[in-house]
Amino acid sequence: MGGAAGHMAHLHEDLDLTFNELVSILNQVASADIEVTEKVDGQNLFLSAREQFDLSVNEFGEVEIRTARNPTDIKRGGMSPNEYAAKWKGHPAENAFMKGFQATRQAIDSLPQEDIIDIFDGGKSYVNMEIMYPGNPNIIDYGASYVVLHNLVSVDGGETSDSFARLKEALNAAQVEVDGETWGVYGPQVIPLNNIANGKAHKEAVGKIQKLAKPVGMESTIGNLAEVYYRQLMLTEGIPERAIDELIKIAFNKPGARKVNDVKKMAPNIKPLISKYGTKTNAKKVISVTLRPLENIINDFAIEVLRGIKSFFAVDHEGAIKKMRDELEESIAYLENLAEAGDEKMGKLVDIQLAKLGNVENVASSLEGVVFEKDGKIYKMTGAFAMANQIIGRARRAKPRETETANESRIKVTKEQLKGLIGRLMLS
Repeated sequence: MGGAAGHMAHLHEDLDLTFNELVSILNQVASADIEVTEKVDGQNLFLSAREQFDLSVNEFGEVEIRTARNPTDIKRGGMSPNEYAAKWKGHPAENAFMKGFQATRQAIDSLPQEDIIDIFDGGKSYVNMEIMYPGNPNIIDYGASYVVLHNLVSVDGGETSDSFARLKEALNAAQVEVDGETWGVYGPQVIPLNNIANGKAHKEAVGKIQKLAKPVGMESTIGNLAEVYYRQLMLTEGIPERAIDELIKIAFNKPGARKVNDVKKMAPNIKPLISKYGTKTNAKKVISVTLRPLENIINDFAIEVLRGIKSFFAVDHEGAIKKMRDELEESIAYLENLAEAGDEKMGKLVDIQLAKLGNVENVASSLEGVVFEKDGKIYKMTGAFAMANQIIGRARRAKPRETETANESRIKVTKEQLKGLIGRLMLS
């Protein structure tokens, strides 16, 4: 998900999670003792409904559908159908967004108007949904057209679980026709996990986490370990300890954190290093690198938990897997060719993602991943899909569009090489 949906965290990204809590969650997942729903690979959209006010008769009339792709859209009351259509005109995903919108609108219009207004709280609540269209698939080709409803979000932060339950019950498994194509509308689908409790993958994950956590202890948080690594990195670069203390506060959002420019005054001779570790964007990247060993442990575990599981929505489970593997292999070859031509950033991306994936054959499920709630937090576990998505997505973006000339293509690659050089300079 993206846009207004925000970022759904992987387990290793929750810096407040203790290692004991992490192992407890993995134990539940390994024994299939936790309810998970399928995370689908589609086009994300938020949609609401409200009554239109008819000035001619000075009263409310028909239901108006409003859409949103980001928080700004929601703040201004969403996009009208005409604004929404204009947004996607000529876009590669135009058919997916427009047909998915029409399918959802038809399904909602089948409900009594008073129910629509009540469920969407007069336009104050938005349904978070995903559009999957075989005419414009993301990484997974499900082979059919779907709209999947995730949840209902109130702009006022109000409770929406009961309203979403009503919406899901009313629309789940609804079938509508758009331009002669059948669309299915569904709520979240519960997925049975592989039970790998006390198996090799489970035992290895727990053992590696216990070993990794030794510098801070199992009662400490993931963030505590990241701080240790962060401090070590800065010490090796010769940053003074008093500046390191301030940079730790900034990077980990601690109370009393100063501004980066104030820290630079403490060590004016190493301003680039202060920016490297103190700028929010850079700090996030460095933290991600320090936690890569933990990320790899959880990825290996997730690959086995999800191995062979069929997506509820995949028409051809084996066919969907084969398509992903084929495109993944093609994407690896394409990016490696760019790397050989001088674009080191592409080669680095492939190396990092393949190190996490292990083998193309580990792409062995037709679902993107699973979502589950634990102690009020929502997590995702995606296994092999995460790495495949990074490689395939990067290759797709790197390929010149058909309308580009050969010269324009060369310019594009040069820009990527320049970006890679800047990135290496910042992290060197």
